[in-house]
Amino acid sequence: MFLKFIERVSLKYSWLILIAALLISFAFGAGVKNFTFSNDYRDFFSEENPQLAEWEELQKVYSKTDNVLFALTFEQGDVFAPEKLKVIQELTEASWKVPHATRVDSITNFQDIKAQGDDLLVDDLVESGMTLDKQQLAYIQKVATEHPLLVNRLINPQGTTAAVNVTTLLSEKPRAQVQEIGDYVYQLADEFRAKYPNLQIHISGAVPYNYALTDASKEDLKSVMPLMYLAALVLLGLLLRTIGGVFATWIMILISLIASMGAAGWAGITLMAPSLSAPTIIMTMVVANCVHLLVTFYQKFKPGVDKKDAILETYKINISPVIVTNITTAIGFLTMNFSDVPPYRDLGNMVAGGLIFVVLFSLFVLPAIMNIFPLKPKKAKSQGGGVYAKLADFIVTKYKVVMLSFVFLATFMALGVSKLEFNDKFVEWLDDRYEFRQDSDFINDNLTGLYRLDWSLESGENNGISSPEYLQVLDGFTDWARSQEGVVHVHSMIDIFKEMNMKMHGGDPAYYRVPESKQLASQLLLVYELSLPKGLDLTNTVNISKSATKFVIRTSNMDSQELLALESRAEDWLVQNAPESMVSEAASTSILFANISKRNIQALLGGTLIALALISILLIAPLRSFKFGVMSLIPNLLPALLGFGIWGLLVGQVGLAISIVVGMTLGIVVDDTVHFLSKYLHYRRERNMTTPEAVKETIITVGPALFGTTVILAMGFAMLATSGFEINSQMGALTAITIVIAFIGDFFLLPCLMMLFDRSTQKVESEQPVVEQKPITETGS
Repeated sequence: MFLKFIERVSLKYSWLILIAALLISFAFGAGVKNFTFSNDYRDFFSEENPQLAEWEELQKVYSKTDNVLFALTFEQGDVFAPEKLKVIQELTEASWKVPHATRVDSITNFQDIKAQGDDLLVDDLVESGMTLDKQQLAYIQKVATEHPLLVNRLINPQGTTAAVNVTTLLSEKPRAQVQEIGDYVYQLADEFRAKYPNLQIHISGAVPYNYALTDASKEDLKSVMPLMYLAALVLLGLLLRTIGGVFATWIMILISLIASMGAAGWAGITLMAPSLSAPTIIMTMVVANCVHLLVTFYQKFKPGVDKKDAILETYKINISPVIVTNITTAIGFLTMNFSDVPPYRDLGNMVAGGLIFVVLFSLFVLPAIMNIFPLKPKKAKSQGGGVYAKLADFIVTKYKVVMLSFVFLATFMALGVSKLEFNDKFVEWLDDRYEFRQDSDFINDNLTGLYRLDWSLESGENNGISSPEYLQVLDGFTDWARSQEGVVHVHSMIDIFKEMNMKMHGGDPAYYRVPESKQLASQLLLVYELSLPKGLDLTNTVNISKSATKFVIRTSNMDSQELLALESRAEDWLVQNAPESMVSEAASTSILFANISKRNIQALLGGTLIALALISILLIAPLRSFKFGVMSLIPNLLPALLGFGIWGLLVGQVGLAISIVVGMTLGIVVDDTVHFLSKYLHYRRERNMTTPEAVKETIITVGPALFGTTVILAMGFAMLATSGFEINSQMGALTAITIVIAFIGDFFLLPCLMMLFDRSTQKVESEQPVVEQKPITETGS
């Protein structure tokens, strides 16, 4: 059916087919206007994610933690000089004007508790407009660098870096708000740098992180795509050595990408950094199809052969492999719908949908383009010559040595899997080319930890947080947390209770302890609350019914496993030392990201098994052989395993990317196997060749195409490795490694398997031939 359409339509009405393809492409392409970029880290998590549900529930009880953190450092000395404190105070006041700001905290507006006789006064640590003398400056320095709620949170122990933390209130779909806030705070920082030349400002926080995600997405679109596009065409030109073939591929890339991305736009897909790798992947698949078809075409198109006959012969040989390989690739990407990470679902659907256009254009538009262009035949190469012929002879004569060598190397590489360590530090998803990452690293090294664990510790009754029993447990948990390695700051309500108790007793350090009675603790809490100014209340720490307090641990630059281990130890402490009401799981953005790889691997496992079953059936059907279908799985399952092994040996740490590589590459690496086995069985069944003869002829015939597609596919994914977004970079690098290993397996392992398990010298019987064949001379035949 397909061949008849190509002969009667594509080759007869070539210009109409090309024009129709352009119109279809641009009609779908109009959908790109519907694209929007996501700048919300929550979009990395599905609605079914339990950690996300816990985190959102915690933020409903207490103030939201979407923040902007300004870190201020002066060129010389600490911040405890009147003019420097004035700058911090000025930025604190200016930060109230940040769009959607609900709270601003700094050392200058920290609510300091002072005892005056029988009264307690709560006021700003640095009062506005006050002229500061040495004694006052010394007092401010002492409080700022010693108070447990300030040091290592809003100021470092040396007093050289201070922070202004702005809490914002974002909606459920905060894209416009994030952009508005990001634009404002970076402009505000520039204004302060210009006004105070000796001032350095570094910016981090949840909102700037979201803001940076958009930059990462757009940067990949601007840098990776053009680089891949140029490199693919250059490599294609070197492989085909014909301008016509390169130009035909360029048109195929253009119409396929426009149609694919436009269709995604019509579908309402929101772009994020992971899904923005779809154009690069689609482009590589277009080029791979074109390489197989054009290489075969030029093998057939010799002097004296009609061009249309050569085109038809090309499609008779390749139509089944092209369809099967694109279907298997689509299946691999469709497994991403099992992912727990929505952007990867979008990526899988974008690529799978794009492959519909790729295969249709490859089957019906490319032959029309080939017919239109004035392509010239190539001179036939001498039989048996060239690198591929020599390599084929070596593999056939030394197949046992080749096989044993492959098994030895594969075993060694597979051992590296045991060295893999999962690590998803979300700040480090952006590499140091981004200002956000540079600033975050500075803050992490010089001020406070950016990774945190949050708990809501319930007392079990209204106003229960004032009971001495609750406060004693809270005090113990606070001391335990501060003693843990890697913890840089603990935010606990116990510090306020203990300080109020001490100040109520004339500042006697002996009373820096849990209040003796619930009545006293309740009075101290009430006095403190009534003294707080608007915007600096306790809603970020105490719930409305006063039955629970929020407890926050900030850590140094811990990796995911260390953070989860700390969470586990904290839960164990609560189980052993706290009443049942206080036992709860931690929730935070850090916990979300620390669990993301594990959850995604578990979610994708079922999808990968389904893909494996479907791909196995698809391989067996066109090959019309259960034996060869099963045999083909060996060189297709090994590459991902060996790729992870190499990564474990060379790198060690891996993040979210590893969870999707297996399903994604399973469909891609099948391509070369299908082309190899299709040609091999063609020579066995239709040419009545022996196994050694068929292996040699297959390597000679498909070798250039397999090598070319491998180079282009690997290079395409290697381009993703240049991304500044870590999960794209790791995905690209791992996939490129896997594709290269798959080529080695198809080129060396698969022929050895044929030599070992297909030893019959007789013609391989089949109910139908794999492909029809006309008597046209092939390279090497």
